[in-house]
Amino acid sequence: MNLFFIHLSLLKLRGKLSLMTMTSTLFHVGFVLIISIAQIASEKCDPEEITNSGLCADIVFGFDTSCSINGSTKEEMKQFALEFVDRFSERIGMPDSENKATFTQFGLLRFDISASKVFGFGEAPTSDEVEAEIDEFDYAEVDCKTITHLALELAKTDFFESDKVDTRTPNILILLTDGRTQPQKFIDEMNRARAELNINNTYVLVVQVPNKNDKTDEMLTTEQLLVLAPLDEDRFTYDSTVDIEVLADQVYERIGEIVPCPACVSEDVPCDEADLDVLVIIDHSNSIISSNLEIVRNNTKRLVNAFENVGDSRNPEKGSVKFALISYNNRVNPILYFNSSGASTKEGTLEAIDNADLSQAKDTRTDLALKFADETIFNQDYGDRKEAQNVIVIFTDGRTMKAKFQNNTIKVAQKIKERMDGPNSTSVEIFLLGLPGANVEKNRVQREREWNLIPSQPLDKHFEEFKTFTEIEFFIAEVTRRICNIA
Repeated sequence: MNLFFIHLSLLKLRGKLSLMTMTSTLFHVGFVLIISIAQIASEKCDPEEITNSGLCADIVFGFDTSCSINGSTKEEMKQFALEFVDRFSERIGMPDSENKATFTQFGLLRFDISASKVFGFGEAPTSDEVEAEIDEFDYAEVDCKTITHLALELAKTDFFESDKVDTRTPNILILLTDGRTQPQKFIDEMNRARAELNINNTYVLVVQVPNKNDKTDEMLTTEQLLVLAPLDEDRFTYDSTVDIEVLADQVYERIGEIVPCPACVSEDVPCDEADLDVLVIIDHSNSIISSNLEIVRNNTKRLVNAFENVGDSRNPEKGSVKFALISYNNRVNPILYFNSSGASTKEGTLEAIDNADLSQAKDTRTDLALKFADETIFNQDYGDRKEAQNVIVIFTDGRTMKAKFQNNTIKVAQKIKERMDGPNSTSVEIFLLGLPGANVEKNRVQREREWNLIPSQPLDKHFEEFKTFTEIEFFIAEVTRRICNIA
């Protein structure tokens, strides 16, 4: 029996097991980097992408300064932080807009009886400045108490919800702590604050340091660690036998596995050297509420903004990316063709997305949307360029409705991917972004059948399912890279 189930059994014996306890038990302690529940079931990021482009994230160290950790351990944790920062030296900077490259930003907070910001995002915009701030940090305790929820709340409000956060990169909280909230009356507050960080789409890893009063291995410590970091791979243990450089490598590698992938976005998108015709298809059936459709709209704009040379090419040495847009429910609504005047510029493309009517209606006629793409959008009469790589990015939350049309969807998707003859001679790469549905379990088998057969192969490069709508924005840079890789 593993530690998680032992913990649940003990809670049952005490008569304390509740839904909140079971939910919060899905987390671990020490140094903390937070992983959302949605990511527990996700694939891991391809490490080659990190190797090729670097790792970018918004990272906060949460330093436990209470007197339950001795001074020599605190000094070693400071050295760990410096060693860890050194792995990002070439990618530390400040993002200046959503159209530019991504960087890693660092911040630091301290906590014991209170929590305070030592330095925030943008206040140390180079690796030398980050290391200087950490080197000068005074880790002397204010008090012997350890009120962890104050650190979690501060990370959320002053860092990950600040105007300095880069929404294109993951939020990472690294807690350096022995894992024990004291006084114990604040443990419930810690559980609540941890859950709110999860909602905020922040990732937590824990590096647990020794408690100087020999309480490191007590059950109460373990229980709290499980709240902070649920997975074994998100918990790290430090003591005097651990090599700090190896520990820094392990934490770095774990962040690199996060999905959506935290690989850096270059200022110049590499596929700007090739021509791309990209059709975005948006499902706006009744099962997706209007506020979530606005999230899809905004992320479609992020996708457009991820490319530099959008519209008609004005540089013969560089390719261009042109966008078309259709939406659908029980019928297809064409919004932008490749030869529409708006498609000739990035500004016109973004305006068309802003003005798109995404009013809800019944049914999900994915078959009609794909048929329209095949027969009309990817047709030279409507601006499709024979020399360009054709791409579809489809946002949908479920299976084709009505059921009698479901096989049509599979057939037309296959036809699009295999087109080789006639005026529509270029095959199409299909990327499917699976949205959270109103009834996740309803008709799951049929939905998964479609989601396995509509996208191009390999499936792990052409399909992504989201548990929450807030996850989508973190994936846009990733799907951009995947599109570039086929250009």
